[in-house]
Amino acid sequence: MDTTHDAQGADVDVARRPITVGDPFKPEFRFAVSMVDVFGTVSASYTLNAWVENDWQEITFTGGAAIDSGAPSIIELQIPLTLIGSPQFLNLAAVSTGRAHSASDILGTTFTPAETDTPLTLDQFFPVDLSN
Repeated sequence: MDTTHDAQGADVDVARRPITVGDPFKPEFRFAVSMVDVFGTVSASYTLNAWVENDWQEITFTGGAAIDSGAPSIIELQIPLTLIGSPQFLNLAAVSTGRAHSASDILGTTFTPAETDTPLTLDQFFPVDLSN
């Protein structure tokens, strides 16, 4: 999540995958959802990271989430705006990584890396107006 649309923010992935972020986007926040399906029961964990002093730091997530693992899967997230600095807008990108070292699916693109360690640049972000 890029909340400032300026040069202040991350250009590397928090998990140190070979995923970089293309200009003009520099995310200040990264939200990770990890899901595990054990015998038909899905459990999830959530991690919110903030870019602070040129490094990713985990911060407390106080929002909510709902997961419908049917077909198609649906993930709903509720992130209090105060957690991300109460921005008027944000640029949002979504990447599915699975167990791979790189992305396996990038929202808004048809690109699928051939190898699990393929370096890529994330440059497909979606603007979200939060001023209403």
